[in-house]
Amino acid sequence: MNANSSQAEEPIRSFHVLSPVENHPAGPPVAILSEEFESQLSHSQIAAREEWLTTQLQDQGGGWSTNTVPKAENSPLLFEQYEMTADQESELDFFQTEMHEKEVQQASYTDDFAVIGESLDAAEHQQIQPQDSCIADCETPWIKWSSTSVSATWLPGSGDRLGLFDFNIGGKIAFPTLRFLSISPRYESTILNGPRRTDVPGTLHRVAVSFMGMMPIREKVFGQLMVTPGVSTDFQNTGSDSLRVTGHLLAIYAPSAQLQWMFGVVYLNREDVSLLPAVGLTWSPDDEHRVELVFPRPRYLYRLSKNGDNERWGYLAAEFGGGSWAIERANNTDDVVTLSDYRLMTGMEYKRPNNREYFWETGIVFSRSVEYTSGIGDYNPDSTMLIRAGSKF
Repeated sequence: MNANSSQAEEPIRSFHVLSPVENHPAGPPVAILSEEFESQLSHSQIAAREEWLTTQLQDQGGGWSTNTVPKAENSPLLFEQYEMTADQESELDFFQTEMHEKEVQQASYTDDFAVIGESLDAAEHQQIQPQDSCIADCETPWIKWSSTSVSATWLPGSGDRLGLFDFNIGGKIAFPTLRFLSISPRYESTILNGPRRTDVPGTLHRVAVSFMGMMPIREKVFGQLMVTPGVSTDFQNTGSDSLRVTGHLLAIYAPSAQLQWMFGVVYLNREDVSLLPAVGLTWSPDDEHRVELVFPRPRYLYRLSKNGDNERWGYLAAEFGGGSWAIERANNTDDVVTLSDYRLMTGMEYKRPNNREYFWETGIVFSRSVEYTSGIGDYNPDSTMLIRAGSKF
């Protein structure tokens, strides 16, 4: 559709919308919502907008129409106005289904596990950029860098108590023309302090790339597949034991934007744990509470404050940490070391506009173990504390 169009030839079935709700002098209030603006809405704001839209559409007397905004500096060239009567509820249902679909949770990662809890960002899958000659027909970029995340974790300790410092950096690549597909590369470096009684290398490395696809199976049911090939090594032993492919397969049932159930399997490819069932849920009973009962990082979150688009959340969390790395022992023989522990934490999360956020957390680390495939040098370090901080932008 070009900027000179004044009337739609076919009923409008989708939105090419460019800015928050506005009033236009030539007609009634029009629902205009950009993808960037939409990604910042909370559940209650989405519900309020749907209620407002329903009221507006029923008050207009029905029909589909397209309005053209006169071209002016710093103004959009075109927007589409979606109108219906109360008898056209099926079309409204279609719109609500689209809104609901964008709220389905997607998987991220912590160590070798799948973690559910990151909202699917609609702006990553469809982006319409207005230009001088077109709106809907403009070419969309086929690939874009969506986000970057960094975190650092410190477990104090020395000698046989085994301290470590872990640095993790990753990113997300989205494909606006291929909905529900993303690629997430990451690098993790683990620097060990000790132990004296066994010869764990001073630095362990993990390089991995996650390929994730998410597709609707039927109404309110989605399938999600993630495959993560990677290398876990001290860079001295780079044989076949260093190559590790992890992933998960999930079915997600989303009866509402506030509740999602997850069922499936997680392939860890660790020496101590290889395959686990994945059953859990995320539930937001209101805008101030959120429950994420998903292994390996269940959390309970409570919103402490909200100022415009800035939010501050406190949370309690548990975590199953560790991983397996291919290493070279002090006698030049190849082996595989597995670090394992359990963690209980409390933390604070700060959400900012444009999907930016940062966090800090602290807690205790217990039931720690260092195990080798050879069985030589296995032992259990003492419990310690944890301090972690990170950011996403």
